[in-house]
Amino acid sequence: MCKLQSLFSPENKDVMRTMIVLKNEYLPRICKLQWIAKRISMLQQVDLDFDSKVKLMMIQLKSESFLSAMEEVEREHICKSSMEEEERRFAAYRMNWDRIWGHHKNFENQTLLSPMLYTHCTPRRIPIEAVAGSTLQIYSIKISATKNLTLPVEVYGVVAARDTADRHRNPIFLRRSNYCQKLEENDSFLCLDGPVRAIVSMGTVYFEIQLKVKGASESEDKALISTYFFYNGDSSGGHVAKNDFCTVEFCWEQLRQSVQATILSVLVTSVDGKLPFPHGGRVVCSSQPQDGNEDIAGLSSRQVVLVDSEGGRMPIAEHGYLELSREVVSVELNGKLKVLIEAYSTTQSAESAQVILITPKKSNITKVACSLYAGGPKVEITVAWSLIPSKMLS
Repeated sequence: MCKLQSLFSPENKDVMRTMIVLKNEYLPRICKLQWIAKRISMLQQVDLDFDSKVKLMMIQLKSESFLSAMEEVEREHICKSSMEEEERRFAAYRMNWDRIWGHHKNFENQTLLSPMLYTHCTPRRIPIEAVAGSTLQIYSIKISATKNLTLPVEVYGVVAARDTADRHRNPIFLRRSNYCQKLEENDSFLCLDGPVRAIVSMGTVYFEIQLKVKGASESEDKALISTYFFYNGDSSGGHVAKNDFCTVEFCWEQLRQSVQATILSVLVTSVDGKLPFPHGGRVVCSSQPQDGNEDIAGLSSRQVVLVDSEGGRMPIAEHGYLELSREVVSVELNGKLKVLIEAYSTTQSAESAQVILITPKKSNITKVACSLYAGGPKVEITVAWSLIPSKMLS
C-alpha cells in the first residue's frame, strides 16, 4: 500500500484516500498491473527485440481473430447469392475489419508504402525486415457477363489487395464514376493501373471487389459485384469470383524470392524527326525464371501490360516519355526482368519488336538502352529496384 501511495503526488492524496475507501476492490488489480509492468521492463532489458516480438505476436493474433470472424460470416451466408445478401456479407467483412484493424486505420485508406522503400539502401545498410520474398503478380482481371447483364456497360469502382505489410488497400483497379471503363463483348478485361507496390504474399492476402455499373444518372448506378476473398498461397494460377450478374476472373502468379521493380520511365527518342510508333504499339514485361523457360515467361497471359495503344496513338508525353498505365512489377531475384517493346503495323500486328533482359538487384537503379530496330527510334528504360518488407511497418 505504501508503494501505491508513493505513486501519488501530495496534492492528490485526497483522491487516493477516497479511492481506498470506495474502490478498495481495484487495489489488488492495480498492484497486479504494477507487477506485470515491472516484469515487462525486465524482459525489455534482457531482450532488446522484445517490443517488436510482442508487436508481431499481436498482429498474428489480430489476423487469426479476423479470419476466425470471417469464417463465421461465411457459415452464416452460405448458399445465399442475392445482391442484398452479397452487400450484407461485404458489410460484415468491413465491420470485422474495422473492429480488428480500424483503431488507427481507415478501411478505404490506400497503402502509403513506396515500391522504392529500400531502393537507396546500400548493401551493408539494408534493414533486417527487407527481404527477397513471395509476392503475387497480377496479370489480368476479366469480367464476364451472365444472362442477367448485357454488354457493353460502363463500370467503375475498386479492386484492391491487402497484405501483411500495412493492411491498407493496394489498388489494382481504381476508377471513379466520372472516369468509367467501357466493357465490350470482345474486350471485357479491366484496364489495370496497379498495384502501387508489390503484393506481399508471405501471409494471408485479402482481395476486395466493389464494382458498379454507371446509369443515366448517379441515382441509377447499380452494384455489379461486392465481394472479398482470401489468398493463402493455395492457388497458383488465379481465382474466380462470381454472382448473378458477372464472373470476375483473376490471372496471377506467385513469385518466390522476388523483389519489386518500379519502371520509372520509358523514353523514346525519334531518329531523323520520324514519329516513333506511327501506328501505335505496346510495352509489356514479365519475370523470366532462372532457367529461362520461355514456355512460361513468353505466354501473353503471363505478361504485365505497361502500356498498349490498342489501335490508337501511342500515349507519349513531353520529351518522348511513354505514359505508363502500370509501373510496378515483381521479379524473381535469380531470374530476369523481360521487357518486350512492340511497334504495330497498319494492321495492328507487331511490325517490329525488341526484347530487353534486365538483371534484378536488391536495391539501386538500372538504365538500359536499345534501338527498336536497325536505324529506328532509341528506347531507354529506367528501373528502380527494392526489396520487400517482411513484416508490418508503421
